[in-house]
Amino acid sequence: MTENLLQQLEERTVSLLTEVETLRNKVSHLSRENADLRAEHTTHMKKVRELLSLLDTLDLGNSSLSNASNIERLPDQVIYANS
Repeated sequence: MTENLLQQLEERTVSLLTEVETLRNKVSHLSRENADLRAEHTTHMKKVRELLSLLDTLDLGNSSLSNASNIERLPDQVIYANS
């Protein structure tokens, strides 16, 4: 009986270690993906700021369109949860 319990414990331990390794690999993959998405976000935010700046420099001549300078500015930094 003791031998049977030890075998069950060993099987469960191996199973848990396999699951831990799988989860570590998943976390690693998601961390890389998150870093890529943050870099992409930064790039897009820079492009949006450049476009807004370009709009500010244009002389639109039309008072209804000149409200482009009233567009709310985007923050320079974004605070991420769990950073």
